[in-house]
Amino acid sequence: MNMIATAVAYAAQLHDGQTRKGAVGIAYTHHLAEVATLVGAFGGTAAAIAAAWLHDAVEDTAATLDDIRARLGDEVAGYVAEVTVACDVLEQPSAQACNIASVAFTVRREGRGHGSPISLREKPVGGY
Repeated sequence: MNMIATAVAYAAQLHDGQTRKGAVGIAYTHHLAEVATLVGAFGGTAAAIAAAWLHDAVEDTAATLDDIRARLGDEVAGYVAEVTVACDVLEQPSAQACNIASVAFTVRREGRGHGSPISLREKPVGGY
């Protein structure tokens, strides 16, 4: 299984049963898909796209950075760690991690996505 497919499957497992806040019946993974799609559209690498699928995993599920590292490697875990800590707080965040954050911010600011803005910090309803 390739890196992105592994991340998609893992994100679906981690966020199973969670829905988007304020969006009745829409699975939380829809938010993850939107962010990952935009990261890809803005030139993100496979590792950045995988990290976009998992950008809320550490905060909103029982997953740890070590779990992500074991499944997807140091690069993806590193991006997830950087995104978990806001990019503007880091002294030297990687370009890929900030690409994920920038895309999510832009989408939120422009209010795209099934009638409700998405955000890198969107929290799911239900689950962990």
